Amino acid sequence: MTAESILNLGEITTQNSYRCSKQRNLILDTLVESKKHLNAQELYELVRKKRPKISLGTVYRNLNLLQKLGLVNTIYHHGKKRYDGRLETHYHILCVNCDEMTDLEVDGLSDLGIQVDPKTRFRILENGLIFFGICPTCHIEL
Repeated sequence: MTAESILNLGEITTQNSYRCSKQRNLILDTLVESKKHLNAQELYELVRKKRPKISLGTVYRNLNLLQKLGLVNTIYHHGKKRYDGRLETHYHILCVNCDEMTDLEVDGLSDLGIQVDPKTRFRILENGLIFFGICPTCHIEL
């Protein structure tokens, strides 16, 4: 976890009357360091390697709190949640074969929400865009 992430977690939890616990730090740290878009079970399995006695319920509760505090983004796909520790606006590409999700860097997409707002008169709260394709590993296997 970056020093900035630790500082943000400490400040935001304190400002919102929550403790900055070791478990919460570990969960956020593991998610940010993984650079993947994990579901709660996958994150739980990674966190258990460092803290074997942590429960799946603790991971779920902390993910919900971290999302509420704006420290974690949630990506919904086919009724399933994935969590993303990268907070700046970015987009994703998803393999339709193996469900591998990767960050997608494309010029011109970062201001998409700004372009949509005036045309619809909606106030954009958040945005997400997922491209679908076949990852290099699955492409070789097909």
